[in-house]
Amino acid sequence: MFGTEKYKDLLCKLQEKGFIFTSFEDASQNLDGRRIALRHDIDFSVESALEVSRIESDLGISSIYFFMLTSNMYNLFSKKNKLIVEEISTRGHQVSIHFDPTCYESSFLDGFKTEYASFTSAFPSLPSPKLVSIHRPGSFLDDNNQKLPNVEHTYQDKYFRKMNYYSDSGGRDVSLSVSELEPKTGSANVQILLHPIWWVQITASPTETLLNFIQSNAEIISQETSRNCMTYDSTMFASSGR
Repeated sequence: MFGTEKYKDLLCKLQEKGFIFTSFEDASQNLDGRRIALRHDIDFSVESALEVSRIESDLGISSIYFFMLTSNMYNLFSKKNKLIVEEISTRGHQVSIHFDPTCYESSFLDGFKTEYASFTSAFPSLPSPKLVSIHRPGSFLDDNNQKLPNVEHTYQDKYFRKMNYYSDSGGRDVSLSVSELEPKTGSANVQILLHPIWWVQITASPTETLLNFIQSNAEIISQETSRNCMTYDSTMFASSGR
């Protein structure tokens, strides 16, 4: 929706002001008003995450990318997506789990343990996650200091309530308010949550961005269907006007 050039410009402005992009742990411990903990929740597109990660690494910025294991939008364990996650890691970024507790009717803690084991098994060469994010936290924020096994999460007080928090959820344009931030001794550090899908193309609205995403995925599904089923006629997809 906002485009990669706007994203580069936003990051460069923050760097020029003297902000330091750092880990959540560092931002919670060194309270100098100059540190930004930048995070990305990947709700839709693994490819968009890769594109944004390249922009950041070219600027010498590291952030943390949270991927879902329960998403209906992508399969994190496909060969293609595993390679993308690994490239993002090699670019100096952290990768971890974007956990949706609503996927579990009984104990979401047991569900998290299963996801954690699956993630670490699928990516044995990567550091084990120490910080996760919660997908659409909702009632989770009623007790935002509740524990998950062996990890911290981004909505704990020290990351959420004790830091200045900005989010582009739903396609909200936070670039103006973020670009107006100033590093100031004695002020709180900053947590920024961004969703890469809003930053990789210029569109008029969040809906247009998502319609483009749906269209591109329809083409991918057609290609994969053709690859896996010899009787499928992919020209019918093209002739349908899609």
